[in-house]
Amino acid sequence: MDASQASVWRRRLFDASLHAAFAIDARHCEGISDVVASGLRRYGLRYLVARVPRTEETTFAGPGWDGCEVFRFSAARYPDIVGYTANNPAVR
Repeated sequence: MDASQASVWRRRLFDASLHAAFAIDARHCEGISDVVASGLRRYGLRYLVARVPRTEETTFAGPGWDGCEVFRFSAARYPDIVGYTANNPAVR
């Protein structure tokens, strides 16, 4: 979820259509911290990230999250392992 804090990934996700998934892996880790990129390479990890609608599933559906965009992160090998972040689109 480090990608939700990296401006290159934030811009990419905010500008993408809903559900457009991007890979985060050893070949696609620009803007990610060196520590995370090293782990991706060392362990062959691969994740998918996409901007998704705010729903009950995301836990960001309440009124306190109005205006936020939600990014969905999933492990490519284990798609049931999912995490969400709420993001302010004014901060790119």
